[in-house]
Amino acid sequence: MNEILAAARALTAAGDRGAMATLIDGPEAGRAVLVDEVGVILQGHDLPAAVAAVVPAVLEQGKPRVAEGDDSSWFIEPVLPPPKLIVLGAIAAADALVPMAIAAGFATHVIDIRDWLADEGRFPGAASVRCGVPIEMLQEVGVDVATSVVSFLHDARLEDEVLIESLSRPARYTGSMGSGKSSSAKRERLAAAGVDPTLLDRLCAPIGLSIGSKTPQEMAVAVLAEVVAVGGGRG
Repeated sequence: MNEILAAARALTAAGDRGAMATLIDGPEAGRAVLVDEVGVILQGHDLPAAVAAVVPAVLEQGKPRVAEGDDSSWFIEPVLPPPKLIVLGAIAAADALVPMAIAAGFATHVIDIRDWLADEGRFPGAASVRCGVPIEMLQEVGVDVATSVVSFLHDARLEDEVLIESLSRPARYTGSMGSGKSSSAKRERLAAAGVDPTLLDRLCAPIGLSIGSKTPQEMAVAVLAEVVAVGGGRG
């Protein structure tokens, strides 16, 4: 088991995904097998093909499940890298949000088109700080089921691109800063651009829980709380 756990840690440290399959019945109950994201065995042995075939669905949903194979039952749980938070727009709220997110266990990436704001010195501990066109930087970092995207961008054209990208991917959270009026206008633009209404329902705008936040620090608290709540299925 120690070898399997070490292999699982190495897998996630490399930014890769996999699953742990644990036999839950019979004389060998408790035996575990580590597989990669397509079901190929990395550690352990004798995993039924029917169980391995369930792994992609487990990773897509990010939730464990029980699978049956060869007269045996297996508990399949995702083995994932730390949840990812992508912050677009290195404004004052980002200064407060990033260290809070890192402390909460998020691999946090900061993106800004302005080089004097995309400064690694401002965000120690961030997984990356990138300067460039937001949509291109977002695509470089990548959006998956474990990703939350927070937009503090002020340029509507640049922001619409990243919101469409995030909403079209399986991001666990997509949020955008703005007043109620500007958020309504944002939704109208995205709808006009062809974004499906069911996807628009996933957009958190105005961003953050309604806690009466006024300062950048209070805004950061509201945003991170909403990211955690939505990611945990309580949003």
